[in-house]
Amino acid sequence: MSQIVTTVILVVLVLVAIGIVWGVISSLIGDSADDISLGKFTINLEAENARVSGEDILVDIKRLPGGGDLTKIKFIISNGTNTEIIEQEVTLEELEQETYTLEGITMPLEGVVSISVAPVYSAGSGEDTLADISDTINIGEGGLSEDEGEGGDPEDCGNDQIDAGEICDGIALTPYTTDCSTYLDFTGGDLSCLGTCLDYNTDLCTGAECIEPSSQDCSLTEGVCAGIQQNCTGSEWPGCSEANYTTYNSSYEVTEINCTDGYDNDCNGLADNEEVTCEFTWAGTVIDPWPSETKILFIVNETTEEFVAPEYIYTGMYVGFTGGSEIRCLQIHDYVTPDQSELFDQAIVRIDDAPSGGLPIDITTGNTFTIYQKSECGA
Repeated sequence: MSQIVTTVILVVLVLVAIGIVWGVISSLIGDSADDISLGKFTINLEAENARVSGEDILVDIKRLPGGGDLTKIKFIISNGTNTEIIEQEVTLEELEQETYTLEGITMPLEGVVSISVAPVYSAGSGEDTLADISDTINIGEGGLSEDEGEGGDPEDCGNDQIDAGEICDGIALTPYTTDCSTYLDFTGGDLSCLGTCLDYNTDLCTGAECIEPSSQDCSLTEGVCAGIQQNCTGSEWPGCSEANYTTYNSSYEVTEINCTDGYDNDCNGLADNEEVTCEFTWAGTVIDPWPSETKILFIVNETTEEFVAPEYIYTGMYVGFTGGSEIRCLQIHDYVTPDQSELFDQAIVRIDDAPSGGLPIDITTGNTFTIYQKSECGA
């Protein structure tokens, strides 16, 4: 009998001990459930650029692949001594990028030395939980650059050096290389810099994971490329090729050569007269301008096949003359060229019959001319 009583007492004591232990464990689990949410370990943000706009700071944020319900972003702004924290609600999905405006900053903007970002995610309990700092932008000695506005180029864009306000520039891709596998989660392809120097061109990058049937913008979003997207295929982004752009808009050109249509054909934010590639196209010598009272037609001497079967359409372009008294930049109304090589020197050009400044057009045999795509005639 005593053995039974002893056994019962031991069982009761074990149950009591288990109850005590479970009470402690459940309390700990309840207190820290938010901290072990999977979202904390999968949400990752990349701060790509920061610049000043008036009294505010603009920060470009890209969300990297990873699950979790991102609800807010905390921006930690530091001048090396003090910090200010600005929190913004967000709806940023995987691989999306957005520019956020940080307002109400009290510290002098010229003293800002770093900007850090930390994601805030919704945990299983429904409460928001702050994750660790995901990325930090360290401001160089030049301080924060001025915002160039939509489609604007940093002042030194195109010199193959990363200057203030630029993400990359030509062949300068630091800290990345032309191998896409060095940038984000791509596995192959060629990385380059956009013509604006404000972001990387990932059109030829492949292998980054995605979720079907999602889609995202191609790298070029200006001009005739606005709205062109790539679709997630086989759980990977296929990249955007020249065919993507040309199929979407037949006016697309890898290098802009159509410089009189008013469009940004190569999608770099610049159109026609603003475009650096819209420069000199062809030069020659005038013979036999006529009729003498108006001088609106002239035969082209030394014409080559480049003029007869050109890559360019010269109608609507501009011509400037040297060697005489005519100094105006005049628009070409039309031109006629022969289809026989022995007559290449008989091309005829017609100037607009109502040019600025009126008639006559004072050109003579022997004057040289240059045809330009820009209305400033190379100025």
